[in-house]
Amino acid sequence: MTLMAPRDGVAPLEERKERREEMLADRAGGMTLRQIADRYGLSRERVRQILATDPKENGWPRERSLIRQQEKLIEKRALWAKRESEAGRAHVAAIDEELTAIATELAAMKEEKA
Repeated sequence: MTLMAPRDGVAPLEERKERREEMLADRAGGMTLRQIADRYGLSRERVRQILATDPKENGWPRERSLIRQQEKLIEKRALWAKRESEAGRAHVAAIDEELTAIATELAAMKEEKA
């Protein structure tokens, strides 16, 4: 597996899932938490946490990302709404469309969890 440089301290979701699967295989193969931690440059506790999570039931990385994106768009919308120009109104309309798409995806994720 080729390790990618993390963005903002967090590896991409697919890479994390792949790494977790490899860690599970290592653990099943008899490696200790310390050996796995040394292999990936992590603490033993972090390896334990990773192995204890089930990515199938955790949509939180995507959900958290959407919420963060939503917050940024709301701030950007407020700035564009102050401008009384055609460009300002066009930007507000485009941002509203993005916010609607995010809200729809978040609602679907919430429904999926229920």
